[in-house]
Amino acid sequence: MSKTHSILIVSALLGGACAGSHGEDVRDARVARAEDQAQAQEESVEEAASQRADSIDERYSATKEGVESRDAPGSGETAELLDKSQERAEDQSEAQERLEKVGVQIQAAQQKISVLAEQAPTQLKTELQTAKLQHQTLRQELAILRTERSVTWESDKERLDERITQLEDRVNRLSDEIESAKG
Repeated sequence: MSKTHSILIVSALLGGACAGSHGEDVRDARVARAEDQAQAQEESVEEAASQRADSIDERYSATKEGVESRDAPGSGETAELLDKSQERAEDQSEAQERLEKVGVQIQAAQQKISVLAEQAPTQLKTELQTAKLQHQTLRQELAILRTERSVTWESDKERLDERITQLEDRVNRLSDEIESAKG
């Protein structure tokens, strides 16, 4: 083998190694960008939740003051109903915040799986689709809960909270599995 031929082979091997390394750097940068976007979106969700909480407090405080200032018969019962209504509004806002945050995490997982392309096992893609479907279902259940006036509201809210927690756990496991697949 000639010296020139040997140099070309070594150069090709080193070039291929660098290209592979460059590809990994690009992939890692895209994953990092997805994580940064998710963090920014979560902060936005938290800010919106804080504004909702402030709005709920202001709305119910003003209404309670109006009821209490009238000092009419039954105003105590009205104030109790307002307290219960405010509590429900706060619970719904908290559930909405949790669902929005997990939605951000699902979106980030989808971006990461997209970056991994063929390296992402089919199981991850299936788990992502399941999480997306469950998220959509829970959003619909929250919308129904907002209009519900039944005596089962508390138990329905507890069930929704449990299911949101299960979805959060599923998405956290999915994120961990994506990190493992990224290797």
